[in-house]
Amino acid sequence: MEGNIYAPPGAPVQVADDDQPAALYVVSRTKFLLLFFLTLGVYELYWFYRNWKQHKLATGANLLPAMRGLFFIFFVHALFRVVQEKLARSGTEFAWSPRALAWWVVLLALLNAIADRLSTKGIGSPYTDLASFALLVPTGLVLARAQQAINLGCGDPAGAANGKLTVANYLWMALGALLWLAALAGLLLPAG
Repeated sequence: MEGNIYAPPGAPVQVADDDQPAALYVVSRTKFLLLFFLTLGVYELYWFYRNWKQHKLATGANLLPAMRGLFFIFFVHALFRVVQEKLARSGTEFAWSPRALAWWVVLLALLNAIADRLSTKGIGSPYTDLASFALLVPTGLVLARAQQAINLGCGDPAGAANGKLTVANYLWMALGALLWLAALAGLLLPAG
């Protein structure tokens, strides 16, 4: 008898890319925008967390996805660099400026924080409230552009792998709709 029948095969085993976790969080543009706007931008925190979590799963990097999601303004530049590296490794051309978009995310987050702080102190109301709502639009569009880069880099330009809304998504959107109603009622109804 030749060789050891209990030995593992000598040929190299290749794992299909489908078995590997996505390097970043893939989601369709429509789903992203729905969740972002209907949750009053709260989805942004989850989006940053999921991107860092996927990066950690794919690379084994020692990082804290929840902390990076919560304090995203300190880590957005690093995340967008990871996205650009993923695009480069995949050989995908995409016209975007990760550094400029990262700065826009930081600037918009700071402007929103200022508007929120002024609004809670009653300074400039209702204009500071309206400014907060208005800042959702450029923030959502900037992040949607980054999502487009992520989807391309991960080989799923349409984000089809995560394009369908789940029960959890509908629950978050329903809670977000209630937040929208409460916020609008606070703006439109007279105080006292």
